[in-house]
Amino acid sequence: MTFCLTPERHLLRTCIYCACAMTLLFFLMKALPASASEASGGIKNWMDGFLESMGSGDEFDPDKLIDVGFLPGPFYTPEMKLGIGLAAIGLYSTNKEDEQERISTLSISGFASVTSAVGLNVVNQTFFSRDQVRLFVDGIIFDAPEKYWGIGYDQNSDDDNREDYTNITYQVSPRVYYRLFNSLHVGTGWDYIDTRAKDTEAGGLFFQDNPHGTNVQSSGYSLHIMSDTRDFIPNPYEGHFLNLDFYDYKPSFGSDADYSVTEFTGNKYWATQDNNILAFQVYMRSADDDVPWNRLSKIGGASQMRGYWEGRYRDKKMITTQLEYRRKLHWRHGVVAWIGAGAIAPTLRDFDSDQILPNAGVGYRLAFKYRSNVRLDLGFGKNEIGFYFNVNEAF
Repeated sequence: MTFCLTPERHLLRTCIYCACAMTLLFFLMKALPASASEASGGIKNWMDGFLESMGSGDEFDPDKLIDVGFLPGPFYTPEMKLGIGLAAIGLYSTNKEDEQERISTLSISGFASVTSAVGLNVVNQTFFSRDQVRLFVDGIIFDAPEKYWGIGYDQNSDDDNREDYTNITYQVSPRVYYRLFNSLHVGTGWDYIDTRAKDTEAGGLFFQDNPHGTNVQSSGYSLHIMSDTRDFIPNPYEGHFLNLDFYDYKPSFGSDADYSVTEFTGNKYWATQDNNILAFQVYMRSADDDVPWNRLSKIGGASQMRGYWEGRYRDKKMITTQLEYRRKLHWRHGVVAWIGAGAIAPTLRDFDSDQILPNAGVGYRLAFKYRSNVRLDLGFGKNEIGFYFNVNEAF
């Protein structure tokens, strides 16, 4: 669940209050004087009891059909008003008799608000035969206020270009992988996206830029090559992840436009010492041919370039990079800090060093399930901030 906020004062104040509240809670529980240790222990025990009643635990129970826990919480944004969010994490094994079978995961984050805005993000990663076969399924349902700034850095950097609309998106992307040897996997899948823009500004920039109109359907096959040595995908401590994805959307597959998308992801993780993780990522995306407005490469979101409204900066080509430090503290607490940068361009030759977008942020982690965190991130971009409530690490 993502709340990316433009820098009006009341929004900035909301984020500052949230960050201060989390920081105050952490230091109160960490730094109470010895005379208050009994009270501190009582608070900690109460919190443990509450979280355990929600399904929290630091061990995986393979005897359960799915070892699941969930954590609800309220939120407020000016666009969606008052609402409630939900983070859920489920762990399970496809072979309960084999202790070496890799743990499969189901992660869900969603929200609903009084303005009828709703969103649901599902990520399911299932492993069979000691990781010989992988079945990954991602799904998105989204109906909430959105913003459009046009296409390309020059239009996107001008605040006066902002147009409001309602984004309704349905997406499902199943993929199956087969391990050839060691850490090398190959796969194929299907990607279906249906996006509708409601309440657009008549005659505005949105209509000038987009010959495909307000309703766009994309459907096509995907091919994947992956080298993956991560020890635990939702929250890696060490290893690498090298991934090349190719998507081909054609009218003969049910797509409104004929275009393709190529993505490369390179991640590396180092466990520098106890409770310290260093994570690095480089990500590149290239969309080619008749690319509709909703499938251009977009800076921002809950994974890359946290702090930017996803789609504020969009074009056919994109590259981002980020370096993140993660530290586990006492009890269930953890903190992260990151720096990054990104850029968009219509072609590879048009990338301009003067148009590089900076990125940085800090986050809080609450250990909820085995090797799985609920995360709160506060990201800062160029004249933008973003507040994120989600499950597992950003990458």
